[in-house]
Parts: sequence; structure tokens; C-alpha cells
Amino acid sequence: MAENSKRRINLGKLDFKNSTSLAMGSAVIVIVLMLIIPLPTPLLDFFMACNLLFSVLIILMSVFITKAVDFSTFPTILLVSTVFGLGINVSSTRLILSKGASFDGKMVTAFGSFVVGGDETVAGLVIGLVIFFILILVQMMVITKGATRITEVQARFTLDAMPNKMMAIDAEFNSGSIDETEARKRKMDLQREVDFYSAMDGASKFISGSAKLGIAVTILNLVAGIAIGMGFRHESDVFTTYTRFTIGDGLLSQIPSLLVSVATGLVVTQIIPHATPAGMSVHLDSRSMYNVILKQMINAEIDVMLGGGNQYYTKKIESMCSDVGYKYVDKEDDLINATADQKLLGMFAYANIVAGKTPSLATMTEKSPEL
Repeated sequence: MAENSKRRINLGKLDFKNSTSLAMGSAVIVIVLMLIIPLPTPLLDFFMACNLLFSVLIILMSVFITKAVDFSTFPTILLVSTVFGLGINVSSTRLILSKGASFDGKMVTAFGSFVVGGDETVAGLVIGLVIFFILILVQMMVITKGATRITEVQARFTLDAMPNKMMAIDAEFNSGSIDETEARKRKMDLQREVDFYSAMDGASKFISGSAKLGIAVTILNLVAGIAIGMGFRHESDVFTTYTRFTIGDGLLSQIPSLLVSVATGLVVTQIIPHATPAGMSVHLDSRSMYNVILKQMINAEIDVMLGGGNQYYTKKIESMCSDVGYKYVDKEDDLINATADQKLLGMFAYANIVAGKTPSLATMTEKSPEL
């Protein structure tokens, strides 16, 4: 009795008022039911339109993120979008094969007619099939394959680099460059990065599987439709009818899948996070945060720092250096005449160090120990 009471209490603690979780759970249940229960044609058209809009929204979000981990829910979205597309594909195939020439799906008919271009002769239908298969091959052999490989490498390298990055954060904390709150935040961000790429390594397989399924469903649609139309319904011109429906249905399943594949590539090829420029003793969230590099460089109290790349740093570099006791030089003569009475920061080029126009590496190496 006590055990049953305890179970009731635990069930009562479930947060059914969380609207986001409830909506996600309901959506997943509806998607699974789509695989089993036949849908009316208007509802199928509505879901097809939603699938297209959802894929466009995903790719827009992928374009505007600055770091991959900013879209941390992307692996889950990949799973939901793949299953949603699969449910639509199964529902449309069921309706096409069951209704035959009387199928009245507006989305499928519109896309099929658009690709064929109004030419419903055998030549026009064959051209539509060729275009459809080209789209599938582009997605499967180019975009999806590349994005999957990038994800695999990113997951492996991110996991391998995690101990070193943790030690780098601890070293900065021990040196006083960052406080405990910042160190804890960076470690949490690093863990999120590892979790994200690990999840993406598996989630990317959804896309490649979806492309392979598209080819199989297209062939089954065409072959089964022609067989049913000729053998059972004795319909006329079955090749034209089922080829047009197959092209429309295939495009409505593969175009969203192609957009999601491109979005995956955009997400996993974003700016590499947690860059640690060699020899600068700094750690930051993005390679574009050059002012953070400069601030951490001068706060590290390194006696002599020489190099190039003025264009990447703030225009107030000279005043920033003087405020913390650094002498700033940007000419070779100033470097040669510098004395050891204060710390030195020298940047001698707008971009990269160029031989003959800036102090040579030998000059900088010889002068550094003197200072």
C-alpha cells in the first residue's frame, strides 16, 4: 500500500503544465500515428506545406547562428523533422496507391506538374524523373556525405581535445586571468560543445538514411502504382498518372530533406569555438574576438610581445598598452632603440609580417632577451 502511494506521489510530480514539453510529446505521437492511420487529402496537403516551411525555418536559423552550440537542439530537430517527413511520405504513398487516378492531393499534383512543365508525354515525365534523381544524388553524395564526415571529425577532435582545453582553463584560473565563475562557465560551454558534436555524429545519419529511403520509396511508388493500376483497376495511361504523382510526392519529401542537409552543413562548419592562438596565453570563444585577445595578452604581464596584425585589433591599442605599463612600438628603429625599463608590445605590420618591410625574425629574437 505504501509502495502504491509512493508511486502515485512520484507520478504527481511530473510537470504536465510545461507547454513546450507537452507540445513536443503530442507532436511526436501525431507523427507516429501518421505512419499507421490514413490521412484525408486536405490534411496531407497542410502537413506537406508545414514540412516545407519548417525546413526553410531550420536553414534560416542555421545561417544566422555564430557558433554551432548556439543551436544545441539541432540534433533533436533533425530527428523530429526526419520522422515527420517519413510520416508524410508514407501517408502520401498510401493515398496515391489506394485512390489511383482519382487522387486529388493539390501539393503533389502541383509539384509534379511544375517539374514536368505541363509536358505530360513520356519524354516530359522521364525528364522529371531525371531531375528528381539528380536532386537525391546531390543531397546524398555531395551535401550529406560531406556534412556527415565533418561531423564525425569534429566529434572525434572535440573529444580528444577536451582534456587539454580543461587544463588550459585551469591554467588561466590558477594564473588569475579569469575568476572561478568564468572558469566554471567555460567548462560548462566546453561540455556543451562535446555533447553537441557527439549527438550530431549520430543525428547526421538520419539525413543520409532519409535520402536512401527517398530512392526506395520512389521506385516502389512507380512500380506498385503501375502494377495496381494495370492489374487491378484497369486504368488507362497508368505510366503518366503514377509517374506524375511519384515525381510530385518525391520532390515534396526530398526538397525539405535537402534543405535540412544544407542546414546541417552550415551548422557544423561554423566558426571554430574556443580558439587558443599559439603562444599568446589566451583563450576565447571565437577567433573574431581580437580585442579579447589583446586584453588577455596585456593582462598576462608578458614582458615582450612582438608580431603583426594591427588590422585585427582596436584602434586604441596604444592607449590600452600605456594604461597598464606597456610601451607600444610599430617601427623597427623603435624596437632597436627600446630599453628594458618597461614592458614592450610591438606590432610591425598591418596584417602579416613581411620580409624586408618589418623587423626580421632574427632581429626580434635577438632583441627580446635584452628587454
